Amino acid sequence: MGDPMLEPSVPSVPQVVSRETRHAVHVLREQFEVNPKKTVVFQELLPTQTTTKMDATKMFFEVLVLATKDAIKVKQTKGFGQIDIQQKKALWGAWAEEKDEQQIAEEEERARDAEKEASRSMIIVGTGRTVGEATAAA
Repeated sequence: MGDPMLEPSVPSVPQVVSRETRHAVHVLREQFEVNPKKTVVFQELLPTQTTTKMDATKMFFEVLVLATKDAIKVKQTKGFGQIDIQQKKALWGAWAEEKDEQQIAEEEERARDAEKEASRSMIIVGTGRTVGEATAAA
C-alpha cells in the first residue's frame, strides 16, 4: 500500500446540512429547472434592488458550503466579477432533504407544545364529554 496522502480519495457522502443550506439547494434547484442553461449567475439570483447585503452575504456563504459539498461548481474569473454557478449531480441528491439534530429537536418541541396546548383547551363537561361533544349533543 502506498502513501495515503498521495492516493486519490473517494468523495464521501455529504453530511446533514443546515436549514439555510437546504434552502439554498432548493433555490438553486428551482433556477436550474427553469433555466435551460447550465449556468446560473449569482448576481442575477439575488438582484441588488430587492436583496439586502446581509441576505446576499448569507446566500454567498451557502453557495460556498454547497461548493465544498461538491453539489455545485463556482467560477469567478476576476475579483468582484460575475460569479457563475454550475450544477453537479450531487445537488439533486436526497442528502439536502435530511434534517440536522437541531431541526429535529425543534420540530419535536413544537409537537410537544401543540399537544400540551390541545390538552389544555379540552375541557371536560358533564359525563366525560368535551365542550365540543356537549355542544353537538345539545
